[in-house]
Amino acid sequence: MVDLNTLEFIDKIKEEFNKVIKYSQGYCSDINTDSYFDNWKKNKYNNFSPFFDNKLILELGRVEFSLNPIQRNMAFNSLIDDLYYVMEKHDCANDEIVNFLDANGYENFYENNVGVDFYVRTAHNHDKLQNLKGMKLLRAFKFFVKNKDCLYEMQSLASRVLQKDKVDGILCFSIHPLDFLSLSENAHNWRSCHALDGEYRGGNLSYMQDASTMICYIKSDNDYILPNFPPSVKWNSKKWRMLLFFSQQYDLMMAGRQYPYEEKTLLPKIKDFLTKTFKTEFSSWTNHYVYEVPIKMTLAQGDEPQEISMKLRDKMMAVPGPRLMSFRSVVSDAPGSLQFNDLLQSSTYTSPYYSFMKDLNWFSGYKDYPTTTSSVPKIKVGHSCTCAICNKNEVKHSESFICSRCMLDEGLTSDNETFSDCFLCGERYITDEGISVHLSNGDIVDVCPYCADNRCVRCSYCDEWVLDDDVNEEGICSSCVEGIEEKKTSSVNTIRPAFEFEFSIDNVQFDSDLFEQLCCINTSSEIEEDVREEQNG
Repeated sequence: MVDLNTLEFIDKIKEEFNKVIKYSQGYCSDINTDSYFDNWKKNKYNNFSPFFDNKLILELGRVEFSLNPIQRNMAFNSLIDDLYYVMEKHDCANDEIVNFLDANGYENFYENNVGVDFYVRTAHNHDKLQNLKGMKLLRAFKFFVKNKDCLYEMQSLASRVLQKDKVDGILCFSIHPLDFLSLSENAHNWRSCHALDGEYRGGNLSYMQDASTMICYIKSDNDYILPNFPPSVKWNSKKWRMLLFFSQQYDLMMAGRQYPYEEKTLLPKIKDFLTKTFKTEFSSWTNHYVYEVPIKMTLAQGDEPQEISMKLRDKMMAVPGPRLMSFRSVVSDAPGSLQFNDLLQSSTYTSPYYSFMKDLNWFSGYKDYPTTTSSVPKIKVGHSCTCAICNKNEVKHSESFICSRCMLDEGLTSDNETFSDCFLCGERYITDEGISVHLSNGDIVDVCPYCADNRCVRCSYCDEWVLDDDVNEEGICSSCVEGIEEKKTSSVNTIRPAFEFEFSIDNVQFDSDLFEQLCCINTSSEIEEDVREEQNG
């Protein structure tokens, strides 16, 4: 039997890989992924295989956990929304079943028990009131929904939510190409934008080819035919997954967003394994950042110095030194990469967990990092991608695996109007979230929200967005200055000079007690204690 967990059968892996791409995207032409696998072997396999015993997937053993109360409540509320949708689809909406579920709450739902007095009129009881208390909750649906097809679909939805309350499976680390394609393909009813029909599907190929990204997941015991995989390619179904990102020397690692929910107890297990694997000691996971700093300044001559809090342009992470470093100076996307990087772009996962090699002053210098106050471990995520058909032109849009020319040949159209490239940084962003910025030459360009906040300002006279170096000391843009005969002193932004202090924060040494406070709070036992407290309410 072919062992798809070794490099020995890489040709077979590539064959299955190409089948998945062709099937999931509906391409007619043959698939050419030679460059992907060349980069994968050079950047991924050669770097990680010594730690993987020359395998592509490492199985760490079985893990088991239950959702905490917050996760249970979120899933319960989401179910109610789904049930409404099903009833509307079958034209049998009934608010009474929602009142029934609200009365029982998620606690009784997960016990599958009607735990409160709830009366309904039933035909078999001569239209008299009957108390449903003590009945199986899912079976009680029949008293509110008469349409059999609707009832079956609603009970099936609720049953799947109940089954996901307790998660058990095999914890794995992987650099396998098929695992990158199946980042969000599973038989457990969750997805993300990296699904093979998602907006950032091209990012799966970027993650596969880089030197930093590893996949961590919990899989079910059996392989499945996944939603966008061909029937001939069965693969593992991920009940839970998270991306791990490493610096070049494995002295810094960051945990990506967890899907479909966050489980804190897994992070200590993962760190313990990596400590043994890389034969080095890592700090406790932390997700504490500095967003603003107190500074003392005199606003007018003779005034007493005032202490104000200055919001930083970028959140600062505490690193060995001890130092505060700008988060975006440590983590970045590779040029031309196509992924949705939750570390940089997520609006919900805003404080990523990270851990670093202990007992190492990154600023003291060693052979791989020159002795300089600006050389620290960097994590560069992703890789540019050539077209999966012609293998020549670069893929520009993250919702595709092929170039624009081949898309035309295939008779496909791109949804690239949904996403745009930022004029300033080149990163992709959701078009609707972009900001229009007026340039000094009269042109209007669109930029991403991050660049709008950090590289642009509103003119204090016309209130339009302009580049931050296109305003004078009074905060007025050059276009307005030309049209103003008399200086409008009333519109001067007196707060703006405070921003001159921002750059004094970056790369500076700070109190070591603060470093301990920021980086050593969440020990493994404390994380697990947090979870126990949540489960106990």
